[in-house]
Amino acid sequence: LIVAVIGLLVNLAGAWVLWSGNKGDANLRGAFLHVIGDLLGSVGAIAAAVGIMLTGWTILDPLLSVLVAVLVVRSAWGLVTDSITVLMQAVPRGIKARSVETGLAALTEISEAGHFHAWTLTDDTIVATIHVTPAENTDPLSLPQLVAGWLKERYAIDHVTVQVDPPGSLVKAEGSNT
Repeated sequence: LIVAVIGLLVNLAGAWVLWSGNKGDANLRGAFLHVIGDLLGSVGAIAAAVGIMLTGWTILDPLLSVLVAVLVVRSAWGLVTDSITVLMQAVPRGIKARSVETGLAALTEISEAGHFHAWTLTDDTIVATIHVTPAENTDPLSLPQLVAGWLKERYAIDHVTVQVDPPGSLVKAEGSNT
């Protein structure tokens, strides 16, 4: 019981320190969840010890241990899925290639947009690539900055590689089998 109380106090201090850190950082979130798991383990051990002393029900210890384990797994699930998204470089939620291409093609400076790909590089970094063709009388050199700004504003994409293609090339490329 004394060791569990000491553990509880140490874990409370650790949780307080980690809580003040960057909440978007997966490593800090993982460390925080680990400390919270330990903290819950200490609370469970104290509750089980007191419950056993008062009632003699030794089953309390494994029951509370299972409850703590379920709570830890449930709270860590979001971190696991976010980490898988980064590791698999998955398309971020809320980004649909066709919608992005259609939106860009609707800009007056762009006649065609296609081959859009976006993925999660880190916890807070989304990167993308896209092909665009300039509309008539549009300076092709202005398109990368225009497209990057548009994607940053609408989809929070941090880095985009824009390939400017000659007019008509995207239609041919998407319709061909090569």
